[in-house]
Amino acid sequence: MLLNGNVNLNISPNERKKVKKVSKNKKKAWRKHTDISEYEEFLDDKRFEERIGHSIGDAKNDELFLIEKTGDDDFYQEKLDQVSKNREIQSCPSSLVNNSKLRKISSEHRLYRKLLPTSNVPAVVINKQNSDKRRTVYNDDEKLIRYWNDRKDTITRAKQVKQFKQKAKNDSKSRFNNNYDIWNDEEKSLAVVKKKVPEHLRQKPSLLPAVEVPLPGQSYNPSEEDYKTLIISEAEKELIKLNEEKMWADKVDKFHLTKNEAQENEKANLNEMLQGLIDDDQSEDDDKQIETTDDLDLTMAIIKSKTMKRKTKQQKRRELREKEIKKQKEQDKLLRIKENDVYRIKSIEKELDEREQKIKERAKLRQIKHIESLYKPKRLSRHRFEETPIELNLPGEISGSLRSLKTEGNLLKDRYKSLQKRNLIETRILQNHKRKYRRKTEIKRRHKDTLK
Repeated sequence: MLLNGNVNLNISPNERKKVKKVSKNKKKAWRKHTDISEYEEFLDDKRFEERIGHSIGDAKNDELFLIEKTGDDDFYQEKLDQVSKNREIQSCPSSLVNNSKLRKISSEHRLYRKLLPTSNVPAVVINKQNSDKRRTVYNDDEKLIRYWNDRKDTITRAKQVKQFKQKAKNDSKSRFNNNYDIWNDEEKSLAVVKKKVPEHLRQKPSLLPAVEVPLPGQSYNPSEEDYKTLIISEAEKELIKLNEEKMWADKVDKFHLTKNEAQENEKANLNEMLQGLIDDDQSEDDDKQIETTDDLDLTMAIIKSKTMKRKTKQQKRRELREKEIKKQKEQDKLLRIKENDVYRIKSIEKELDEREQKIKERAKLRQIKHIESLYKPKRLSRHRFEETPIELNLPGEISGSLRSLKTEGNLLKDRYKSLQKRNLIETRILQNHKRKYRRKTEIKRRHKDTLK
């Protein structure tokens, strides 16, 4: 089929698009096989124009195009370099000028010969000292580097914002950038926020040493004095424990009763409770008397309520006046107390000083308690920390040599207890897992016959 008489015969058969022959007798087939990409693009452009507020076709030239007033940066940089070089030449002495480009220019143009120096004496150059001797960003390189490192992130971010705004001015579609990725690390702000580490993390939970130095009496060859002091201290601790156990045992024995004693006590209590009880006939008569007295009280109360007179207006006014007078007296009393406080300024100052002194003493005590707590084990679990008893050798077990020394204790247990004491781990106890119910043993059916 020819279109306008122009047909490209050089196209290879593989490059030609194969046209699918599809029956479009149904709506589903039309939707599937018709190309509507052009219409979708047109509708997208329409929607975009609606969002902007005006169509691009109807817009004026001023809205679509911008007149560039800023020149090319590279061109201006070359010009600036040229000007700076010319200034350097002017400030240089004659010896440098002779070797500079001015010699060439003067040879070409006779007018420039007048500018060259005629005498062989070098020109005097006055070193101008800066009136302001302060170190600033403009005259100190180190200060400039420090300033740049501090402000680098803010300057780069400002440049990025400026570029984005410029792009948005030039291209109106770039304002609606839907491809922006929030989770991309590169697109995030360059400012790094330094997190402050809390001070209590660096603080140790306990000031106790990791390895405690043993007492001199625990040595394999101790002196008599050290050994005696250690034995006496340990004996006192044991006596305290024994006294406590005895006290609790006495308390238990005091209130502990046998079965016969308990039965006798119950009988005695019952007899005490039964004493003084009245017969049934007498009790019924008493109940009737109580009922009659209750009825009389009710009737008297009703009569009184009926005979009660209402207060007159004069009585009510008098009561209100009395209340106001009482209130006024209380207020006057408070005022007098406040006025008298002026004459006891010295005593008030003394009271305030005493109060401040007490507050300072309490603060000191709190500080001392806190320091003492750092040398003690804390309660980190429901079990309290119990120190291991000191490994003490009896007088018969002490030997002067290390070869015949009797070893005691366990190194692993000692390290484990020190971790608990220093509040690095909580106190733990060995758990004995017991079964709630007994195990039932049953013989299987298939084995019953064989066992018989």
